[in-house]
Amino acid sequence: MTILYLIRHAHAEGNLYRRVHGRYNSLLTEQGRRQVAALAGRFDRLPVDALYSSPLTRCLHTAEAVSRTKGLPIRPEPGLMELGVGRWEDVPFGYIQTHEPELCALFAGASPLFQIEGGEGFAAAGKRMERAVRRIAAAHPDQSVACVSHAMAIRALLARLHGWGLEGIGRVKMSDNTAVSCLEVEENGEIRIVYESDSSHLPGELSTVIKKKAPGQEHLAFAFGDRNLWYRNWDPDLEKNLYLSCRREAWVDIHGPSEPFHGEDFYQVARRCSEIDPRSVAVAYLGKEMVGMLQCDLDQGAGEAVCFVPFVYMNPRFRHQGLGVQLIGQAISLARPLGRSKLRLRCAPTNAVAKRFYTRYGFKKVGMAQDSRVELELLEKDIGVPHAGV
Repeated sequence: MTILYLIRHAHAEGNLYRRVHGRYNSLLTEQGRRQVAALAGRFDRLPVDALYSSPLTRCLHTAEAVSRTKGLPIRPEPGLMELGVGRWEDVPFGYIQTHEPELCALFAGASPLFQIEGGEGFAAAGKRMERAVRRIAAAHPDQSVACVSHAMAIRALLARLHGWGLEGIGRVKMSDNTAVSCLEVEENGEIRIVYESDSSHLPGELSTVIKKKAPGQEHLAFAFGDRNLWYRNWDPDLEKNLYLSCRREAWVDIHGPSEPFHGEDFYQVARRCSEIDPRSVAVAYLGKEMVGMLQCDLDQGAGEAVCFVPFVYMNPRFRHQGLGVQLIGQAISLARPLGRSKLRLRCAPTNAVAKRFYTRYGFKKVGMAQDSRVELELLEKDIGVPHAGV
Protein backbone atom coordinates (compact mmCIF):
# COMPACT_ATOMS: atom_id res chain seq x y z
CA MET A 1 0.00 0.00 0.00
CA THR A 2 1.22 3.51 -0.86
CA ILE A 3 0.41 6.48 1.37
CA LEU A 4 0.07 9.66 -0.65
CA TYR A 5 -0.09 13.14 0.88
CA LEU A 6 -1.78 15.58 -1.48
CA ILE A 7 -0.83 19.19 -0.63
CA ARG A 8 -2.32 22.39 -1.94
CA HIS A 9 0.29 25.06 -2.74
CA ALA A 10 0.86 28.00 -0.36
CA HIS A 11 -0.72 31.45 -0.71
CA ALA A 12 0.30 32.85 -4.10
CA GLU A 13 -0.06 35.98 -6.21
CA GLY A 14 -3.40 34.98 -7.68
CA ASN A 15 -4.84 34.76 -4.18
CA LEU A 16 -3.39 38.13 -3.17
CA TYR A 17 -3.99 40.11 -6.35
CA ARG A 18 -7.44 38.54 -6.95
CA ARG A 19 -6.70 37.10 -10.38
CA VAL A 20 -7.53 33.80 -12.05
CA HIS A 21 -4.36 31.70 -12.08
CA GLY A 22 -4.69 28.24 -13.54
CA ARG A 23 -1.57 27.52 -15.59
CA TYR A 24 -0.27 31.09 -15.16
CA ASN A 25 3.10 30.84 -13.42
CA SER A 26 3.04 32.97 -10.28
CA LEU A 27 5.07 33.46 -7.11
CA LEU A 28 4.29 32.80 -3.47
CA THR A 29 3.44 35.77 -1.26
CA GLU A 30 5.02 36.60 2.08
CA GLN A 31 2.07 34.89 3.76
CA GLY A 32 2.67 31.89 1.53
CA ARG A 33 6.29 31.68 2.63
CA ARG A 34 5.15 31.67 6.25
CA GLN A 35 2.71 28.88 5.43
CA VAL A 36 5.55 26.90 3.85
CA ALA A 37 7.48 27.17 7.10
CA ALA A 38 4.48 25.80 9.00
CA LEU A 39 4.12 22.99 6.47
CA ALA A 40 7.78 22.04 6.96
CA GLY A 41 7.09 21.64 10.66
CA ARG A 42 4.23 19.27 9.93
CA PHE A 43 6.31 17.03 7.68
CA ASP A 44 9.25 17.04 10.04
CA ARG A 45 7.47 14.25 11.95
CA LEU A 46 6.05 12.33 8.98
CA PRO A 47 7.94 9.74 6.91
CA VAL A 48 8.20 10.67 3.23
CA ASP A 49 10.12 8.62 0.65
CA ALA A 50 9.48 10.66 -2.52
CA LEU A 51 8.28 14.13 -3.47
CA TYR A 52 6.34 15.20 -6.57
CA SER A 53 5.01 18.60 -7.60
CA SER A 54 3.11 20.40 -10.28
CA PRO A 55 5.81 22.12 -12.39
CA LEU A 56 4.34 25.58 -11.68
CA THR A 57 6.53 27.76 -9.48
CA ARG A 58 4.02 28.24 -6.67
CA CYS A 59 3.90 24.46 -6.18
CA LEU A 60 7.65 23.91 -6.59
CA HIS A 61 8.35 26.52 -3.93
CA THR A 62 5.77 24.93 -1.62
CA ALA A 63 7.37 21.52 -2.19
CA GLU A 64 10.67 22.93 -0.94
CA ALA A 65 9.21 22.70 2.58
CA VAL A 66 9.26 18.91 2.31
CA SER A 67 12.42 18.81 0.19
CA ARG A 68 14.47 20.71 2.78
CA THR A 69 13.02 18.74 5.70
CA LYS A 70 13.53 15.31 4.14
CA GLY A 71 16.47 15.94 1.81
CA LEU A 72 14.42 14.77 -1.19
CA PRO A 73 14.59 15.98 -4.79
CA ILE A 74 11.42 17.52 -6.22
CA ARG A 75 10.11 15.58 -9.20
CA PRO A 76 7.96 17.76 -11.51
CA GLU A 77 4.74 16.00 -12.56
CA PRO A 78 2.55 17.74 -15.20
CA GLY A 79 -0.39 15.57 -14.21
CA LEU A 80 -0.62 17.52 -10.93
CA MET A 81 -1.12 20.89 -12.65
CA GLU A 82 -4.12 23.11 -12.02
CA LEU A 83 -7.24 23.23 -14.14
CA GLY A 84 -6.38 25.24 -17.26
CA VAL A 85 -8.62 28.29 -17.62
CA GLY A 86 -7.78 29.34 -21.17
CA ARG A 87 -8.63 32.94 -21.96
CA TRP A 88 -9.20 33.65 -18.27
CA GLU A 89 -5.54 33.15 -17.34
CA ASP A 90 -4.40 36.13 -15.21
CA VAL A 91 -7.73 37.94 -15.70
CA PRO A 92 -8.93 39.85 -12.59
CA PHE A 93 -11.75 38.15 -10.71
CA GLY A 94 -13.55 41.48 -10.73
CA TYR A 95 -13.62 41.50 -14.52
CA ILE A 96 -15.26 38.12 -14.91
CA GLN A 97 -17.69 38.86 -12.07
CA THR A 98 -18.76 42.06 -13.80
CA HIS A 99 -18.65 41.02 -17.45
CA GLU A 100 -19.23 37.26 -17.40
CA PRO A 101 -21.33 36.62 -14.28
CA GLU A 102 -23.02 33.45 -15.54
CA LEU A 103 -19.76 31.72 -16.45
CA CYS A 104 -18.17 33.03 -13.26
CA ALA A 105 -20.94 31.42 -11.19
CA LEU A 106 -20.42 28.07 -12.94
CA PHE A 107 -16.70 28.17 -12.18
CA ALA A 108 -17.12 29.32 -8.57
CA GLY A 109 -19.63 26.53 -7.98
CA ALA A 110 -17.40 23.93 -9.68
CA SER A 111 -20.26 23.18 -12.05
CA PRO A 112 -19.88 20.33 -14.56
CA LEU A 113 -21.28 22.79 -17.11
CA PHE A 114 -18.23 25.05 -16.80
CA GLN A 115 -16.14 25.16 -19.96
CA ILE A 116 -14.07 27.98 -21.36
CA GLU A 117 -12.25 28.52 -24.63
CA GLY A 118 -8.74 27.15 -24.45
CA GLY A 119 -9.36 25.72 -20.98
CA GLU A 120 -9.97 22.39 -19.33
CA GLY A 121 -13.20 21.08 -17.81
CA PHE A 122 -13.50 19.67 -14.31
CA ALA A 123 -14.05 16.15 -15.63
CA ALA A 124 -10.82 16.18 -17.63
CA ALA A 125 -8.90 17.60 -14.68
CA GLY A 126 -10.22 14.91 -12.34
CA LYS A 127 -9.27 12.11 -14.73
CA ARG A 128 -5.82 13.60 -15.29
CA MET A 129 -5.22 13.88 -11.55
CA GLU A 130 -6.32 10.29 -10.92
CA ARG A 131 -3.99 9.00 -13.64
CA ALA A 132 -1.11 10.94 -12.06
CA VAL A 133 -1.87 9.60 -8.58
CA ARG A 134 -2.03 6.02 -9.81
CA ARG A 135 1.17 6.44 -11.80
CA ILE A 136 3.02 7.85 -8.77
CA ALA A 137 1.68 5.18 -6.42
CA ALA A 138 2.70 2.40 -8.81
CA ALA A 139 6.26 3.76 -8.81
CA HIS A 140 6.42 3.73 -4.99
CA PRO A 141 4.82 0.58 -3.58
CA ASP A 142 4.77 0.43 0.23
CA GLN A 143 6.19 3.94 0.48
CA SER A 144 4.94 7.38 1.51
CA VAL A 145 4.84 10.09 -1.14
CA ALA A 146 4.10 13.83 -0.94
CA CYS A 147 2.51 15.53 -3.97
CA VAL A 148 1.97 19.29 -4.28
CA SER A 149 -0.91 20.41 -6.48
CA HIS A 150 -3.68 23.02 -6.78
CA ALA A 151 -7.09 23.77 -5.28
CA MET A 152 -9.49 23.02 -8.13
CA ALA A 153 -7.49 20.05 -9.40
CA ILE A 154 -7.53 18.51 -5.91
CA ARG A 155 -11.29 19.11 -5.58
CA ALA A 156 -11.94 17.43 -8.93
CA LEU A 157 -9.88 14.41 -7.86
CA LEU A 158 -11.47 14.06 -4.42
CA ALA A 159 -14.99 14.28 -5.84
CA ARG A 160 -14.05 11.54 -8.29
CA LEU A 161 -12.64 9.34 -5.51
CA HIS A 162 -15.74 9.89 -3.38
CA GLY A 163 -17.78 8.61 -6.32
CA TRP A 164 -19.85 11.77 -6.35
CA GLY A 165 -19.42 12.45 -10.06
CA LEU A 166 -19.12 15.89 -11.61
CA GLU A 167 -22.14 17.21 -9.74
CA GLY A 168 -20.33 16.50 -6.48
CA ILE A 169 -17.25 18.67 -6.97
CA GLY A 170 -18.98 21.54 -5.20
CA ARG A 171 -19.45 19.27 -2.17
CA VAL A 172 -15.70 18.93 -1.68
CA LYS A 173 -14.32 21.32 0.90
CA MET A 174 -12.12 24.08 -0.47
CA SER A 175 -8.57 23.34 0.72
CA ASP A 176 -6.78 26.06 2.62
CA ASN A 177 -3.35 26.96 1.26
CA THR A 178 -0.91 24.14 2.22
CA ALA A 179 -3.81 21.96 3.48
CA VAL A 180 -3.08 18.23 3.26
CA SER A 181 -5.26 15.34 2.11
CA CYS A 182 -4.14 11.76 2.70
CA LEU A 183 -4.85 8.87 0.34
CA GLU A 184 -4.09 5.17 0.63
CA VAL A 185 -3.55 3.39 -2.68
CA GLU A 186 -3.79 -0.41 -2.50
CA GLU A 187 -1.91 -2.78 -4.79
CA ASN A 188 -5.22 -3.73 -6.40
CA GLY A 189 -5.74 -0.08 -7.40
CA GLU A 190 -8.30 0.81 -4.76
CA ILE A 191 -7.88 4.35 -3.45
CA ARG A 192 -9.18 5.30 -0.01
CA ILE A 193 -9.42 8.85 1.37
CA VAL A 194 -8.00 8.83 4.91
CA TYR A 195 -8.59 12.54 5.50
CA GLU A 196 -8.90 15.64 3.37
CA SER A 197 -8.12 19.36 3.45
CA ASP A 198 -6.48 19.29 6.88
CA SER A 199 -4.73 22.54 7.75
CA SER A 200 -4.17 21.97 11.47
CA HIS A 201 -0.51 22.96 11.04
CA LEU A 202 -1.53 26.54 10.22
CA PRO A 203 -2.05 29.12 12.99
CA GLY A 204 -5.33 30.99 12.53
CA GLU A 205 -3.69 34.13 11.20
CA LEU A 206 -2.14 32.17 8.31
CA SER A 207 -5.41 30.64 7.12
CA THR A 208 -6.63 32.06 3.82
CA VAL A 209 -9.99 30.33 3.38
CA ILE A 210 -13.07 32.12 4.71
CA LYS A 211 -14.48 29.51 7.07
CA LYS A 212 -17.91 31.02 7.72
CA LYS A 213 -19.26 29.81 4.38
CA ALA A 214 -21.12 26.52 4.08
CA PRO A 215 -19.02 23.49 3.03
CA GLY A 216 -18.34 23.61 -0.67
CA GLN A 217 -18.92 27.35 -0.85
CA GLU A 218 -15.60 28.55 0.57
CA HIS A 219 -14.20 29.02 -2.92
CA LEU A 220 -17.03 31.42 -3.73
CA ALA A 221 -16.00 33.63 -0.80
CA PHE A 222 -12.28 33.06 -1.21
CA ALA A 223 -12.01 34.00 -4.86
CA PHE A 224 -15.26 35.67 -5.82
CA GLY A 225 -16.16 37.89 -2.91
CA ASP A 226 -17.36 41.44 -3.41
CA ARG A 227 -13.98 43.18 -3.15
CA ASN A 228 -12.40 42.35 -6.51
CA LEU A 229 -11.27 45.08 -8.90
CA TRP A 230 -11.29 45.19 -12.68
CA TYR A 231 -9.64 47.61 -15.09
CA ARG A 232 -10.16 49.41 -18.36
CA ASN A 233 -7.76 51.46 -20.47
CA TRP A 234 -7.76 55.20 -19.86
CA ASP A 235 -8.69 57.42 -22.83
CA PRO A 236 -6.15 60.30 -22.97
CA ASP A 237 -8.34 62.33 -25.34
CA LEU A 238 -11.63 62.05 -23.46
CA GLU A 239 -10.42 61.66 -19.89
CA LYS A 240 -7.71 64.27 -19.42
CA ASN A 241 -9.67 65.95 -16.63
CA LEU A 242 -10.18 62.64 -14.82
CA TYR A 243 -6.45 62.00 -14.80
CA LEU A 244 -5.55 65.53 -13.71
CA SER A 245 -8.15 65.47 -10.94
CA CYS A 246 -6.73 62.26 -9.48
CA ARG A 247 -3.14 63.39 -9.94
CA ARG A 248 -3.78 66.78 -8.33
CA GLU A 249 -5.51 65.22 -5.35
CA ALA A 250 -2.63 62.81 -4.79
CA TRP A 251 -0.08 65.63 -5.14
CA VAL A 252 -1.80 67.82 -2.55
CA ASP A 253 -2.21 64.87 -0.14
CA ILE A 254 1.53 64.21 -0.24
CA HIS A 255 3.13 67.63 -0.75
CA GLY A 256 0.48 70.07 0.43
CA PRO A 257 -1.22 72.91 -1.51
CA SER A 258 1.80 75.22 -1.46
CA GLU A 259 3.98 73.01 -3.69
CA PRO A 260 3.28 73.89 -7.37
CA PHE A 261 1.37 71.20 -9.29
CA HIS A 262 2.54 70.92 -12.91
CA GLY A 263 -0.48 69.09 -14.25
CA GLU A 264 0.24 69.44 -17.95
CA ASP A 265 3.67 67.84 -17.53
CA PHE A 266 2.13 64.87 -15.73
CA TYR A 267 -0.58 64.55 -18.37
CA GLN A 268 1.89 64.52 -21.26
CA VAL A 269 3.89 61.74 -19.62
CA ALA A 270 0.70 59.73 -19.06
CA ARG A 271 -0.33 60.27 -22.66
CA ARG A 272 3.05 59.03 -23.88
CA CYS A 273 2.76 55.95 -21.66
CA SER A 274 -0.68 55.23 -23.09
CA GLU A 275 0.62 55.57 -26.65
CA ILE A 276 3.39 53.04 -25.97
CA ASP A 277 0.83 50.55 -24.65
CA PRO A 278 -2.86 51.43 -24.03
CA ARG A 279 -2.86 49.16 -20.97
CA SER A 280 -0.19 51.31 -19.33
CA VAL A 281 -2.71 53.74 -17.87
CA ALA A 282 -5.69 51.94 -16.37
CA VAL A 283 -8.81 53.00 -14.53
CA ALA A 284 -9.76 50.63 -11.68
CA TYR A 285 -13.33 49.72 -10.80
CA LEU A 286 -15.11 47.92 -7.99
CA GLY A 287 -18.29 46.80 -9.68
CA LYS A 288 -19.51 49.97 -11.38
CA GLU A 289 -17.63 52.42 -9.14
CA MET A 290 -14.35 53.99 -10.19
CA VAL A 291 -11.92 53.43 -7.31
CA GLY A 292 -8.48 54.29 -8.63
CA MET A 293 -5.91 54.66 -11.38
CA LEU A 294 -2.63 52.98 -12.25
CA GLN A 295 0.09 54.31 -14.57
CA CYS A 296 3.04 52.27 -15.82
CA ASP A 297 5.91 53.66 -17.91
CA LEU A 298 7.29 50.87 -20.11
CA ASP A 299 9.94 53.14 -21.62
CA GLN A 300 11.68 54.35 -18.46
CA GLY A 301 13.83 51.53 -17.09
CA ALA A 302 13.30 49.22 -20.05
CA GLY A 303 17.03 48.63 -20.43
CA GLU A 304 17.16 47.32 -16.86
CA ALA A 305 14.13 45.03 -17.30
CA VAL A 306 12.22 47.44 -15.03
CA CYS A 307 8.60 48.55 -15.23
CA PHE A 308 8.44 52.04 -13.77
CA VAL A 309 5.19 52.96 -11.98
CA PRO A 310 4.81 56.77 -11.86
CA PHE A 311 1.31 56.86 -10.37
CA VAL A 312 -0.81 54.65 -8.09
CA TYR A 313 -4.05 56.26 -6.93
CA MET A 314 -6.98 55.16 -4.78
CA ASN A 315 -10.16 57.14 -4.35
CA PRO A 316 -10.22 58.29 -0.68
CA ARG A 317 -13.57 56.52 -0.14
CA PHE A 318 -11.90 53.18 -0.90
CA ARG A 319 -8.63 53.58 0.96
CA HIS A 320 -7.67 51.42 3.97
CA GLN A 321 -9.87 48.57 2.72
CA GLY A 322 -7.12 46.26 1.45
CA LEU A 323 -7.85 47.04 -2.20
CA GLY A 324 -4.66 48.88 -3.17
CA VAL A 325 -2.57 45.73 -3.48
CA GLN A 326 -4.67 44.69 -6.46
CA LEU A 327 -3.27 47.65 -8.39
CA ILE A 328 0.21 46.25 -7.78
CA GLY A 329 -1.04 42.96 -9.20
CA GLN A 330 -2.30 44.77 -12.30
CA ALA A 331 1.13 46.35 -12.83
CA ILE A 332 2.77 42.92 -12.53
CA SER A 333 0.27 41.47 -15.00
CA LEU A 334 1.35 44.06 -17.57
CA ALA A 335 5.08 43.97 -16.86
CA ARG A 336 5.95 40.30 -16.40
CA PRO A 337 4.92 39.01 -19.86
CA LEU A 338 7.06 41.79 -21.35
CA GLY A 339 10.15 40.40 -19.64
CA ARG A 340 10.28 42.95 -16.84
CA SER A 341 11.64 41.51 -13.59
CA LYS A 342 11.18 44.52 -11.30
CA LEU A 343 8.64 47.19 -10.47
CA ARG A 344 10.12 50.56 -9.54
CA LEU A 345 8.35 53.62 -8.14
CA ARG A 346 8.93 56.82 -6.22
CA CYS A 347 7.64 57.50 -2.71
CA ALA A 348 7.91 60.62 -0.57
CA PRO A 349 9.99 59.92 2.57
CA THR A 350 7.34 61.69 4.64
CA ASN A 351 4.49 59.53 3.30
CA ALA A 352 4.52 56.98 6.12
CA VAL A 353 1.27 55.29 5.07
CA ALA A 354 2.48 54.65 1.53
CA LYS A 355 5.89 53.44 2.73
CA ARG A 356 4.28 50.91 5.08
CA PHE A 357 2.03 49.71 2.27
CA TYR A 358 4.84 49.23 -0.23
CA THR A 359 7.13 47.61 2.33
CA ARG A 360 4.38 45.16 3.31
CA TYR A 361 4.14 44.01 -0.30
CA GLY A 362 7.82 43.52 -1.00
CA PHE A 363 9.17 46.90 -2.12
CA LYS A 364 12.62 47.91 -0.86
CA LYS A 365 14.44 51.24 -0.96
CA VAL A 366 17.18 51.25 -3.59
CA GLY A 367 18.12 54.93 -3.64
CA MET A 368 16.81 58.45 -4.15
CA ALA A 369 15.17 59.86 -7.27
CA GLN A 370 17.58 62.10 -9.17
CA ASP A 371 15.11 63.74 -11.58
CA SER A 372 12.42 65.01 -9.21
CA ARG A 373 11.52 68.53 -8.09
CA VAL A 374 10.87 67.19 -4.59
CA GLU A 375 12.71 64.63 -2.47
CA LEU A 376 11.53 61.10 -3.32
CA GLU A 377 12.83 57.64 -2.50
CA LEU A 378 13.14 54.93 -5.15
CA LEU A 379 11.49 51.65 -4.19
CA GLU A 380 11.74 48.34 -6.08
CA LYS A 381 9.97 45.00 -6.00
CA ASP A 382 11.26 41.80 -7.65
CA ILE A 383 8.60 40.22 -9.85
CA GLY A 384 10.65 37.77 -11.92
CA VAL A 385 9.58 34.12 -11.75
CA PRO A 386 12.71 32.07 -11.01
CA HIS A 387 13.16 28.39 -11.65
CA ALA A 388 12.90 26.53 -8.37
CA GLY A 389 15.51 23.89 -7.66
CA VAL A 390 14.19 20.43 -8.56
